[in-house]
Amino acid sequence: MKYFLLLSLLLISASLHALPCPNGRGILYKGDTVSEVLKQCGEPLEKRTTTRTIYTAEQWVYYRGHVFDRGFSQLIVSFKNDRVVSIYINDRYWLPVCRQAYIQLGNRLSTLQTSCGNWAYYTVNTNLCGGIFGIGDSTQRVAAVCGLPAERSPLETYTVEVTEFTYSGHDPQVIVFQDGRLIEWR
Repeated sequence: MKYFLLLSLLLISASLHALPCPNGRGILYKGDTVSEVLKQCGEPLEKRTTTRTIYTAEQWVYYRGHVFDRGFSQLIVSFKNDRVVSIYINDRYWLPVCRQAYIQLGNRLSTLQTSCGNWAYYTVNTNLCGGIFGIGDSTQRVAAVCGLPAERSPLETYTVEVTEFTYSGHDPQVIVFQDGRLIEWR
């Protein structure tokens, strides 16, 4: 009984990552090459090849606050492989702010330090957009919290070739390859 259950689980998990050819002659798996799919399934009804730019590192810039109030902050979020790697807040757009540090000396409070100026700093998380996000969060999380950025700059990119095979049938199927390897079907 244990072996039957184990075999059933293996077959189910394998079938989740497999697709029958549209002509019914073979089984396709993610990672198969274009030539393997052509050998298994034959020529498609339509072939289309394009290029896609993949951003591996980019920077998003947001501006928060009101210009007519005290100013606004610039929020710069850097991503690497769709994850936040840096959060920089630049308050230089705010009117100068004075901050004081105090020390208690006996009965009186004395000013220890007064500093006026604009503030810029790196942080590990922020709620400047209303919700919290931080280092390690995804681009989707930042977009959900802050919306679309005012500026978006690619820092590192590469280009891949994307090929789509369309097969006819009662449910037309599109098989998608990236750099010659099967990545998805729809």
